[in-house]
Amino acid sequence: MKSTYFVALFFLLLISSLIYNVVEDNRRVNNYFDFDEYIADIVIIDNNFNKFIGSDIGFINFDFINDQIERANFNINKIEEANIFNNIADRSLKKEFLSIAELLKKKMRIVERLKSHNAILNNSLRNNIKIIEHIEDKRYLNIFVKIVALNFNSEQSMDSLKKQLEEITPKNKFQELFLVHSKIILKKMKEYKALKEDGSVLAFGRELESFEKNYSSHTKELILGIKNIILALLLLLSILIFGFLYYSYKVLKSQLELKRFKNAVDNSNNFVVVTDKDKKIKYINKSMSSVTGYSLNEVIDKTPAIFAAGIIPEDYYKKMNEAIYSGEKWTGEFINKNKEGNIIYEKATISPIFNEKGKIEEFLAIKQDITKEKEILKSLKEKDHRLTQQARMVIMNEILNSIAHQWRQPLSIISTAASGLLIHKEYGTLNDKLFTDLADSIMNNSQYLSQTIDNFKSFFKTGNDVTIFNIKNSLDKSYKLIEYRLSNLEIKYIFNCDDDSIVLKGIENDLIQVFVNILNNSMDALENLGSRPKLILIDISKDENNVYIKIKDNALGVSEEVINKIFEPYFTTKHNFQGTGMGLYISHQIISDQFKGKISLENTGFSWEKAQYTGVECLITIPLLDDNFENERPTLGTN
Repeated sequence: MKSTYFVALFFLLLISSLIYNVVEDNRRVNNYFDFDEYIADIVIIDNNFNKFIGSDIGFINFDFINDQIERANFNINKIEEANIFNNIADRSLKKEFLSIAELLKKKMRIVERLKSHNAILNNSLRNNIKIIEHIEDKRYLNIFVKIVALNFNSEQSMDSLKKQLEEITPKNKFQELFLVHSKIILKKMKEYKALKEDGSVLAFGRELESFEKNYSSHTKELILGIKNIILALLLLLSILIFGFLYYSYKVLKSQLELKRFKNAVDNSNNFVVVTDKDKKIKYINKSMSSVTGYSLNEVIDKTPAIFAAGIIPEDYYKKMNEAIYSGEKWTGEFINKNKEGNIIYEKATISPIFNEKGKIEEFLAIKQDITKEKEILKSLKEKDHRLTQQARMVIMNEILNSIAHQWRQPLSIISTAASGLLIHKEYGTLNDKLFTDLADSIMNNSQYLSQTIDNFKSFFKTGNDVTIFNIKNSLDKSYKLIEYRLSNLEIKYIFNCDDDSIVLKGIENDLIQVFVNILNNSMDALENLGSRPKLILIDISKDENNVYIKIKDNALGVSEEVINKIFEPYFTTKHNFQGTGMGLYISHQIISDQFKGKISLENTGFSWEKAQYTGVECLITIPLLDDNFENERPTLGTN
């Protein structure tokens, strides 16, 4: 009996010891895993600090940086409060951690100072942006541009800029404020770069890697020791208890990994949706819930059709279903809506998830919100349309001016003849010959007006269609649009073409628009020459690959500074009421984007009829006819 009690007591002690060890070891394991989470979070925070330190000056999310600093301090405090190193025999781990913590604290101090400098620099830059609008002195604008470039060009000499600032004497309060803020920027920029250099050397990735490796090795040893204890106790009790405890250990480890994965998915910026094989929703992450306005409880067991905006055709979804149900990954875009009915554009990838038998069990959709990108693209297309319409108004203006010029004399003759008929009729002096002469004059001039309309209609028969056209004919059409102005300004127009059969493929009206823009610029410049001879020379030639169109004038040329900016949008040397600065920009886009060619301007000297002249030469190079030319109009402003 005593031996029975002794055995029972022995087993009771074993069971109690087993329970105690399991509980204690479980607590230790949890502490070690919590510690591992803190270290993993420190790695993420350190990477974020490195990104911030390596980034250029600009707008930053101060709340995010402050949050990262708070998280870093929280993790360090938690690790220190846990006193986990007191239970570790290897004292080097504590030394390594203290070294890492000290480096991280130094980096946080640098980040704090960088954040402060960034705020000061942004404030001063914004002030200078407002102040420079009130300063007309080009020296200040030049310095302002160089200061702004400091953020993009690390090789820019700050000492040179500082010297320039010291050499300038302000003449008003705006100039004075500009110099004050500029000096602050240079000072803070220098300190900012120095802080970045200090921060960049505070890299402790290797120390973290070494620490994680050593800590992982220690953790493995700890787990192995626990495992051996449990195995010893389980062998004394039973194989079944051993299996149960081993299974519990595996479950614990899996749950921790699952928890980490779930946290990563739930906090991802991408939308994550999980459905069963019938496409009924089982899970959506926080980002999906936040943007759509639906909670998980509202969409669970419903299909993703609850998000559909009803814009995408059914065939699109049919092809998607065919792909994913065949076991393939599908990538595409959705047009959905949130709970309030607002449109959301999404770029999505849907992958089937298979069970152990190789059958589809679930579907995983990872989606990215591209609504802002779509809105920006729409805005660019609208801007392109406005620019195109504006360019077409230039051609329409030339047509109307040319028609008005060519109609003025015939209409005057018709009016005079009609008045003559009435006067002679009233005084009884209208005889048959006079009636016939005046009627013929009215008829002939009316036919001339009709023929003029037909001529101008023929200019734009092709509309916006891609056609094959003769380039000489295109220049002839351009000439007719500006002929009246050439005559009024007494400009001599000299045209030479080596080969009358040169053809191109594209939208002829757009090329005519380019010619008219260039010729108008030459005429504007020649108008200021007074009584001196005015020339426009056009020469067309080709080789095996390209056609070359040279248009030059004798308007004395322009400055190199103007030539370098001539193709920029909204740049003009004319008064605001005379030009928009878009003509040559659009011409450049048409030649480069639609005709895949090149256009350039340069000052040149030339001789004509034994006299020397100076002016600007425009060279247009266009590849000869290509059968693979796109049959649609390219978008202006894109490359």
